[in-house]
Amino acid sequence: MNSRSGLLFVLLASLFGTAAAACGGETQVVTNPPATGISVQGTGEITAAPDISVFNVGVQVTAPTVAEARDRAAASATAIIESVKAKGVEERDIRTIDLQVYPRYDYRKDETVFLGYDVVNTLEVRVRDLDRMGDILDGALEAGGDDTRVNSIRFEIDQIEELVKEARELAMTDARAKAEQMAELAGVTLGPPLSISEFSGIPLAREIPAPAATGPGSPIQPGTSTVTVSVSVMYAIDD
Repeated sequence: MNSRSGLLFVLLASLFGTAAAACGGETQVVTNPPATGISVQGTGEITAAPDISVFNVGVQVTAPTVAEARDRAAASATAIIESVKAKGVEERDIRTIDLQVYPRYDYRKDETVFLGYDVVNTLEVRVRDLDRMGDILDGALEAGGDDTRVNSIRFEIDQIEELVKEARELAMTDARAKAEQMAELAGVTLGPPLSISEFSGIPLAREIPAPAATGPGSPIQPGTSTVTVSVSVMYAIDD
């Protein structure tokens, strides 16, 4: 290496090191320039009524011994299972999702008092006929008695994948329309997509307070859910 080549190498190395430091120590080598084009975002929404309800119902029992608490909790949980089955819920739609055993204490000012043992047994029940949801839930509350707890209720759409496909199609149509308008305003010809990114929004569970076990039947209103798909698309500009 002659002196001129060596000096050029030192200058390039110095410039490269300065650029890397400016990037927070991360070295990036760009072999191709960034693609140029028209970048747009499109959104598609589909609103539908849920057709499935899922509720978590359990029993919580406190007793002097683990065995007594377990037996009472098991009896109440079994009564709940038998109740929902009798009202048409299939075996495959009932499952245990939580089982806990722990001591309970009362922490007073000057002492800690042992109260007994807690046993918590929680079931998840899936109801595929929303018209019977209130009746099934009330039956479970009555069967489990005062030990029963309803933790949450959520509503789902069974064929959610089909709704996502529809929303995606609307999102791409929206993006294309925006890009075509921008190309027309800019006096250029819109080319094919260079990159596409998608962001989907699936309805989340909505919790409602536990209804009372006595009095009129518990009103259940599933409402509607919205599936949203957003896309970010970059289109090429044709010469």
